[in-house]
Amino acid sequence: MHTKITTREELATLQAGGIIFRYPSNGDPAASFDESNKQNIDTFKIEFIHPFNNMVGLVMTGDSKALLARAGDVGHLFITTPQLITEQVWWV
Repeated sequence: MHTKITTREELATLQAGGIIFRYPSNGDPAASFDESNKQNIDTFKIEFIHPFNNMVGLVMTGDSKALLARAGDVGHLFITTPQLITEQVWWV
């Protein structure tokens, strides 16, 4: 079962090496995580969480990387920790 990131307490549980999901990858935020909707789920590995500027480095993994990354692009994404809450599409 996946939980949407909605609080600072949930952000505090994130660690480098952990997995985070963006669902849906396109469109409006969803109230629940639908694992059967695989084409709308992006999976990321957390590379780092910078403690001073709240920047999080993510790399696409699994099917997301194979489907979306272009040649020479490994699917890097940089996002701030407040964005993980306000975008309402990030899940653990």
